[in-house]
Amino acid sequence: MSGITQCFYGIASNNTDILYQVCPKSLNVVSNYTTGVSVFDTYAIATDMDYLWVLLAGSLVFFMQTGFTLLEAGMVKHTNVQNILFKNMMDACIGTISFFLFGYCIAYGDDEQSNGFIGVGNVVLLSKDYNAFFFQWAFAATAATIVSGSVAERCRLDAYFFYTLCLTLWVYPIVVHWMWSNTGWLSPFNEDIQAIEGGVIDFAGSGVVHMVGGWSGLCGAYFLGPRYLRFDTTGQRSKVLQRQFAFGHNVPFQVLGTFILWFGWYGFNPGSTLAANGAMTLASKVAVNTTLAAAAGGATVALVERLVGGIWMIPAICNGILAGLVAVTGPCAVVKPWAAILIGITGGFFYWCSSNLLEKFLKIDDPLDAFSVHGVCGFWGVINTGIFAYDKADIAFAGYSDAVVNLSQGYRFGIQLLAAVVIAAWTLINGCIMFGMLRA
Repeated sequence: MSGITQCFYGIASNNTDILYQVCPKSLNVVSNYTTGVSVFDTYAIATDMDYLWVLLAGSLVFFMQTGFTLLEAGMVKHTNVQNILFKNMMDACIGTISFFLFGYCIAYGDDEQSNGFIGVGNVVLLSKDYNAFFFQWAFAATAATIVSGSVAERCRLDAYFFYTLCLTLWVYPIVVHWMWSNTGWLSPFNEDIQAIEGGVIDFAGSGVVHMVGGWSGLCGAYFLGPRYLRFDTTGQRSKVLQRQFAFGHNVPFQVLGTFILWFGWYGFNPGSTLAANGAMTLASKVAVNTTLAAAAGGATVALVERLVGGIWMIPAICNGILAGLVAVTGPCAVVKPWAAILIGITGGFFYWCSSNLLEKFLKIDDPLDAFSVHGVCGFWGVINTGIFAYDKADIAFAGYSDAVVNLSQGYRFGIQLLAAVVIAAWTLINGCIMFGMLRA
């Protein structure tokens, strides 16, 4: 059938005298009244297409909760599986209610009432902006779940619920407001921005989502201390227990969880276009960059672990894939595909170095390497935008304003670094307060 244009015919529902000829290959509609009308203009409303795209993307992001749950369940000891499952389910329940009541208000609020630091107004979604809330809620749930990996096997349930409430009510929404709202002091969408020029690029949330989750997890892991016999040097730890600390108890769960997370990232990153009509080329580019970074991160960690550790280690490869994904989440729309590969390679290497530093030298027990994957690679994802986003055409293509596009490369790197440091500081301060109170 190559070279043949296939068409079909239809009668207008409100006027049977009008006959339409629709040719999908040419995307044109021909009727006995008019010719050359766009299929999209005739059969679809652009706004509804955009809303549907966001709903589907948000559903994919929420499906990542399944991936996190399987990954974490596979990495902990079998005696703690039910505990980790319960925490992840309660993450979704508590985070949903708290983000609806006040979190979304603090993140975005009413532009006329809000300021550069915090959103004000729009409590309990009075604006009825259901589409945007659904997508942002899925992101908030992701940020909260990241921490559960860092505190696995040794955190009381009531303490964990308190942390989830604080993160989705206060810590995470504040960062969202700074970076993504129309009034945030770092936001590229703030037309009246004064603290800096242009704004900071974090397209899908290397800093907003992953740094908040990862650096909060570091605080939790530090204050809770290591798991029983994790760093034992007296010989009490059995070989079975030692193997479970290194590999978890169920490697297939880890691999399945990783692939689900990778799949969900196609809602996370491409979905952050927040539109379908006229944005599919950008979304496709984002999907390609996301894929390349994930593959590069996984391959890098696999090779490093083989060269240094002498084995092909599946849990490390899984985290290498996630490290590449986190590192490209921020710049995925504004860098070229070859740069996405470099971002994945460096992200995987930074993850591996950080993981070994925490375990072997600082003796901080992070069962899922959540800080190394999300905290460190999230930091790298924010600042590498100032390195690899050098082509103004790429930045403009991603939909950023001229004020952002025309920044010098040096200034862009400076404000990206500033944002990464500020997010880390904000999260650490609040994390130390939260977990310090719980420990006391």
